[in-house]
Parts: sequence; structure tokens; C-alpha cells
Amino acid sequence: SLAARMIFVYRGNELTIQGTGTDTAPTLIFDGGSFSSGKETQMFSVGTSNSNYAATLNIKPGVKIQNNVCTGNGSAVVGFGTVNISGGVITANTSTGNGGGILVSNNGKLTITGGTITGNNGGVGDDIYVVAHANNSVGLSGTVNVGKVYLAAGESIALDGNMIVGSVISIVMPAYEEG
Repeated sequence: SLAARMIFVYRGNELTIQGTGTDTAPTLIFDGGSFSSGKETQMFSVGTSNSNYAATLNIKPGVKIQNNVCTGNGSAVVGFGTVNISGGVITANTSTGNGGGILVSNNGKLTITGGTITGNNGGVGDDIYVVAHANNSVGLSGTVNVGKVYLAAGESIALDGNMIVGSVISIVMPAYEEG
């Protein structure tokens, strides 16, 4: 188990995290603390709002990201760059802003082909929050377990795969206003 404050991945770099265990018995655990800077503070910050500093984070089986608390958006992962999740568990993270688990923003690309993202708490989009930005993308395929997903106006999600028996993806979209 690792106790860490923040891990930044940016300027064209790529970070892959993988444990030797399984998702049900992870061996690499990122167990967060409480941050209160009043800004977006998270365990992993991938890329920046400046697309010149794009980056990639790969989360693979055997990893668990848990117990992060922040007073901004995206407690566990903020993806301005590319976030690929093929396994692992993101749970029990809390944000007073949006996206208790993952926030996708400013050209962010989130691809989930395995793993579990449930049990997080945020102002809006408990597990995944996708900010309104023309170049964001979110794709789910394979066997995944994802809880509550919030799509801001104009955003979409591509679904292509199997759901774990008993799991539900709850997609929340902003209210439609005529005019």
C-alpha cells in the first residue's frame, strides 16, 4: 500500500501502473489522504489543460486507488490527457467538486476495457464526470463495472462490450432546456 499526495504525468510522458495480484486481491494500492488546497487535487493528474503537454496513464489489473478526498474535481484521476483502464479498482474516493472517481476534461480521452469504478462520491458524477468540451472522448468495451457517469452537454460515451452480471451504468445528463 502506498500513501501518496499527487502523482503528475505530463509533457508527453506515459506511466503504467500494474500490480501482481488480481482486481479482487490487488497488490498495488494507492491509499490517499485528505487534500484541501481549494483547487483540483487528485491522486493522478494526467496532462494539463494545455494540449501541448499531453500524457498517458495506463491502469492495469492488480491496482486499487482508494480513499482520496479533495476539495476540487476528480479525486482519484483527472484526465486532460489519455487514461486507459484495463483493470484495477477505483473506489471510495470523495470530491466536493465533480467526479469523485475520474474527471475527464480539456481534450481528455478515457478508455475502459476492464476493471471497476464504483462507490465514489462527487458533487455531480460520482464515479466519472465528463466536462463539456468538444474534444473529450469516453469509451467502454470489454467486461467492466462502472457506476454513475455524468455527461455534460454535448458529450457522448461509446459502449461496446459485456457488463458484469448485476452491474449498472447510470448515465446522467443535464436537463434539456428548450429555447
